[in-house]
Amino acid sequence: MAKRTRKEIQEFLDKQNKDVPSLTDQELQDRIAAYEELGHVPTDTLDKTQQLYSEINAQARNLMERMGYGGEMSKSLVGHAGSWLGEKLLFSNMGEDEFKQNFSEFVRQNSIGWGRKDSRQHDDDGMRAMQEIGKGLYRDFKPRINEYYNPGGQITDTSADIKPLREIMDQRNFTKEQQAALDDFYKNTPEALEAERNRFTERQQSRAKDYVLGDFAPRAIEGLGARGLEDSGQVGDTIGRKFGEIQSTIESEAAAQEASDLQFFSDMAFKSTFQNLIAQRTDIRGQLDYEFTSRRQKQQQDFTAGENEIDRKFNLDLFKQEQERALRNYDKQVSAKKQSDQDQLVSGLIQTGVQTGANVGLIKALG
Repeated sequence: MAKRTRKEIQEFLDKQNKDVPSLTDQELQDRIAAYEELGHVPTDTLDKTQQLYSEINAQARNLMERMGYGGEMSKSLVGHAGSWLGEKLLFSNMGEDEFKQNFSEFVRQNSIGWGRKDSRQHDDDGMRAMQEIGKGLYRDFKPRINEYYNPGGQITDTSADIKPLREIMDQRNFTKEQQAALDDFYKNTPEALEAERNRFTERQQSRAKDYVLGDFAPRAIEGLGARGLEDSGQVGDTIGRKFGEIQSTIESEAAAQEASDLQFFSDMAFKSTFQNLIAQRTDIRGQLDYEFTSRRQKQQQDFTAGENEIDRKFNLDLFKQEQERALRNYDKQVSAKKQSDQDQLVSGLIQTGVQTGANVGLIKALG
């Protein structure tokens, strides 16, 4: 790409939308690049000194006439006041006070009629008036002196022009980074929490299966078998019903955890809170990490409580089964004792009957 002249660069900057905050990122980048390029292109030679001298002459004469110092006095300055004053403005470091003193002295020495003792211009008021005129000329021309003369070959410092543009770009980039972090938080956090809930559910289902098949089923079969129902369909129904009860408990715990996770986002009002922090140019990434870690810790605490509740129901089932088993054993013992007592009673009666019959026979024989 061919290098642009200063004029071409300046024309590009002048044509571009002056409402800088409304520029697109690409337009901002182009504007920054233009100012950087401008800062490496030497200035052109500019010489409008004669125009400067002429304008100073006209302005000085106009001010003098407005303040009542016209006529011969002002006319006598035309032709050499402009060049003298212009050179002072262009090539000296003279400040305002020094310049106005020099102007009043210049007028005193070079104006026709200033030396007449009876002239109005000779008094102190006249000198003060010339100083005011000098001050006016200095303030009018000094700030724009480069519009009349520039030796060229100079490098323009454009850093002041680039700084606000870079600040806008930095703010936009910062906002994009923070918004991306917030979007990731909203996308990834629910997914991570859901994955943990699924792992919790799967772990509890595995434990429930081990419990039902390893503990509950053998006891259920034993209990039903004691009643002669081991080959009936009640065995499968009893085991299936128990697994369903435990599964319902697990699903209830998972649903409660899901509701808690959803409430977490609602209560914290993340969007408005973090959008405000981004607008204040606050890096929210550390806070988002903290919120995620805190939520995971709370979730694990809830999982532990849920698992304890499930264990409590496991243990309660086992306790009930032990009670039922003990009751069955007791019933068996009572039944066995009753049967034993009955058998003994019957045996005693038989023995008594035999003995009685023998006695009757003996009496008959003796008789």
